[in-house]
Amino acid sequence: MEALGNILLLAAEEEEGGGNFLVSPNVGLMIWTLLAFGITLFVLNKVAFPRIAEALDKRRKAIEDSIEHAEQAKREADDLLATARRESEELRTETDEYVDSRLANFEVTLHKTLEAVTRGRERLQGRTTFHALGSPEPEDDTGERAAGQPAAQREAAPGSQRSPALQPDAPGPAAPAPGETRLNPSGA
Repeated sequence: MEALGNILLLAAEEEEGGGNFLVSPNVGLMIWTLLAFGITLFVLNKVAFPRIAEALDKRRKAIEDSIEHAEQAKREADDLLATARRESEELRTETDEYVDSRLANFEVTLHKTLEAVTRGRERLQGRTTFHALGSPEPEDDTGERAAGQPAAQREAAPGSQRSPALQPDAPGPAAPAPGETRLNPSGA
């Protein structure tokens, strides 16, 4: 407590004795302070502030240019994205149409193949039935009767529409043309 009393006593003595020179107003010091401030302000206005303003203008312009460039890049990217999406949709549509057409062709080919196989089976069953009954032979694919001809001649008849796979010692079917697909019944 004594230290606090001493501090208060010293503060009271300074107030009575004229006080601190930093706190008391001195006209000469104020004039010199204002003169130094004015000179500093003048020098700053002539030298420093124009350079600072120029640097700030350059910085502002650089920021504006980068913002403009970013907006332009974003517009270009949006355009490219829209174009890519449009082309992707067109390609998807074309691909779907192509696949659908190829599947339709495959279905038609498969249907024709199944019909030919069914007709061939019926024909083979019919021949067996006709031979067993002693009846005349049925018509071939051209609508002509093949009666009286040996089996080898009927198979090699010029108008015969028999499949090469059903003819004995006949070469296999020709290789498919490029882009053409054929069903291989043997699974090979």
